[in-house]
This record gives sequence, structure tokens and C-alpha cells, in this order.
Amino acid sequence: MLHHHWKKGGLLLALAFLSLTGCGPSHPTEESTNASSTSLDLSSTYSSSTEVHDYGELIPQVEPTCTEDGMKAHYRCSDCGKLFTEEFVETTEEELRIPALGHHYGEEIPEVPSTCVQTGVRAHYHCDRCDKLFVKEGDEYREVTLEELTLPLGEHQYGDLIPETSSTCLEQGTAAHYVCSECGKLFDEDKHEVSAADLVLPYADHQYGEEIPEMAPTCVKTGVAAHYECAVCHKLFVKVGDEYIEKQATDLVLPKISHDYTYVYTLTGHHQVCSVCGEETETVPHSFNDDGECECGFHMHTLADHAYVDLSVSATSIDVTDIAKATNNGAATLKDGWSIYDTNGAIIADGSGTASLAFAKTGKQTYYLYDGSGAQAYSFDLYVADHLIASQDNLSLLQWDGTNNVTGYFVVRNDITCGNTAIVGPTRTDKSNVGFVGTLDGAGHVISHAVIGLGGIFGTLSGIVKDI
Repeated sequence: MLHHHWKKGGLLLALAFLSLTGCGPSHPTEESTNASSTSLDLSSTYSSSTEVHDYGELIPQVEPTCTEDGMKAHYRCSDCGKLFTEEFVETTEEELRIPALGHHYGEEIPEVPSTCVQTGVRAHYHCDRCDKLFVKEGDEYREVTLEELTLPLGEHQYGDLIPETSSTCLEQGTAAHYVCSECGKLFDEDKHEVSAADLVLPYADHQYGEEIPEMAPTCVKTGVAAHYECAVCHKLFVKVGDEYIEKQATDLVLPKISHDYTYVYTLTGHHQVCSVCGEETETVPHSFNDDGECECGFHMHTLADHAYVDLSVSATSIDVTDIAKATNNGAATLKDGWSIYDTNGAIIADGSGTASLAFAKTGKQTYYLYDGSGAQAYSFDLYVADHLIASQDNLSLLQWDGTNNVTGYFVVRNDITCGNTAIVGPTRTDKSNVGFVGTLDGAGHVISHAVIGLGGIFGTLSGIVKDI
């Protein structure tokens, strides 16, 4: 329910009437004018009423576009529909209207020509306010779509015809063609689009030329079978009927002819000589089987007797009488033309039953009896000792005396039978001494029937005992 308000001399009089609607001024009814004289006549106290509007929220300004008007911010009374400015001054829609801006065409955008891979765009204008597109026809601007501005794809740029590249037996050639400089696509001579595979030419035939004749093998070199060689790719072929069949170089190799070898012997090895080409093989050491025979026919006999040197008696010579007898039908001299050789094949003695030798060290050394060219020789071992052990009594040489260590190289000269006699060596009392520290080489002999008592043969053993 709305009320009107009046003012008189600063006195605000408020009268409540019947329920009224609307924001316009209120006037007394007929009944009120005929009322009792006691009623107060206020007709002279006002000429109009103050309207009270329901402005509501401020309606924000609507900006104008290129083609649509805008409207200033304003209020609208929800009861009477009247319009008011932001200062609550009544106004009209025309006064609030903001005129449309119109299009801003700017400078003409020049045409973008088409290519064979990209469509072009006609010259046009672009409004930077609404993003719409226009073309100018006379003095008028006509709105258009992007589709209307699009130019169709252009022609390919074929350029000059690229000539054919001929094939060989190594590489495939390429047919004459065009290449578009814009899109890179390929075209045949009739300017039909093709793929790279369509332009590939087949391989050409091999250039076989004349047949290369056979090179016969020898016992020195392999041969080569008759064949053809392509002048372009250098591949090899043999002709079977009318067909050329590719071969590898190894397929054409003819094996060597075997040598006609005979053996040539030395004491330490052998080699072979070809009777056809004179080719000599490398000298290799003999390899003997259990019977002392080598594949070359050389026979090495091993003598049962050994030679011995006792350096405590003589350091300069050995008696090879027994060795000579074994190789010369019992005679006490070497066979004519035979000599004693060392393991390096060097002659160290010849022509007599006694050989003078200089011994650089003790131990077992092997020597040979040989005539220098034959197919057999005899080997024997020479033992060089500081002392030879030839009897039970000699065993005392091995015993520690309780004070000094026993050193040196001792060799058993022959089998020794001790007759069940006890052998008692000294016992160790001083830990700073170790007893026997030398080497006892049995040379394959046997010491038997020995009764080992306290202290044993050596007393205390810290040396080497072998081959006994």
C-alpha cells in the first residue's frame, strides 16, 4: 500500500486513506467533502503530491555494437515502468539510447594467391570491432563469409623435365619426370602424378665380356676355374648352357696339386722337400710314439745305461765305454762317423770312447749318439752329481751331523741292497738347523732292505727326494 506525503509550515501531516494503488497523487473523495464541518479542509495546503517509485537495482549500461544501439545505465520503476537516470531524473528510452558505432573497416587486406598446396584468400576488409569480413563493391561494403573469400588451389609448378637416369646392373635408373617446386610431388612426362616407385627402372643386364680362361693349379699355388667377370659390378659368373650363374671368388678356386715329398732328417727334427717344385716345409721337432718312432721314419733308441759324473772325483770328463759298446756291437769305441750331441743338436764329442765335457751345473742332462744324417739315434741320460751314492756306506753322505746342514745334488748310481742293516741318523736338537736341505735324485734306482732307525737316513729332511 502506497502513501502520499504533504508538508505545511514544517509540519508533516500524514493521513492514511483507503488502500490505493499506483505512484500518482491522492485526492479527497466525495464523502470526505461532505463530511462534518469539523473535518479539516486541507485543499489549500497542497498543490501536488511527492511520488515514491520502486527503482530497484541500477540497470547497467549496454554498450553499442557496430549494428546495434546501446543504452545508458538507468533505473526502471517496477510499479509504473518509468525510466530514470542514474541521478533519479525521469527520462525516456530515446534519451538513454547510445547510437550504434558502425563497422570499422580499416585498410584493405590484400589478396593471398593460391598455390598447389594452399588455397588463397581474396582481397577484403576486416572489422576489428565485430570480426566480420567485407568486400567493397563501388562505395558499398558487403558482408561476406570466409568461404566466399577462399580462392581454389593453384596449378603445380612443374619446371623443366628431369631426364631419365639409365639403369646399370648395380643401380636402378629413374624415368624422366617432373617435380613440382611448390609441393614436391612427382609427375610423369604426361604430367600425371606418380609415386617415386612408379619412376624406378629395372636393373640392366651384366656386361659379361669374354670368358677368362682357367689358370691351372700347381703344388705351390691354387688355380682358378674359367669364368666371366662383369665389367660394371665386377661380379663373377660361370656359364652353364645359355645361363650365367653368379659365383663367389672362393667357388672358383681350384685346389693345389699335392707335393711329392720326401723326408730329410736331423737329430732334433725333420722337414720335407717336394721333388717337383723343390718346396721345403718348415722343420718341426720329432714326435715319437711309445716305440721311439716318428712319423717321418726317424727312430730314437733309449739306452738303458746312463752316464754319471761325480764332481767330488772329476769335473772334466766322463767315460762312455758302456755307451759305445751298446751302439757299436760291443766295441768300446764310437762307430765311425758317430758323435755325441747335446739337446740343441751340437756335437760335444766324437771319435773316441771318452768325451771331455765341461759341466755348468748339476742335475740330469740328456745326450744323443748320432751319425748326423741317418734315420736312427740313441739317447742316454747323464747325471752330474756333487756326490754319487753307489753303496749303503755312501748313504752317510746324506746324514746331518747335528751341526751343519747337508747341501748339494746327490745321485743314486745303481740299485743298493742294505742287507737289513739299521740306518740310524742323528736327531734334531737345534731348531736353527734343518738337516738335509739338498736334492737326492734316485735316477730310477731302488734302495732296498734298509732298516730305518731313530733319526732315519737324513736326520731331519727339508730338501728334495725324487725318482727313487
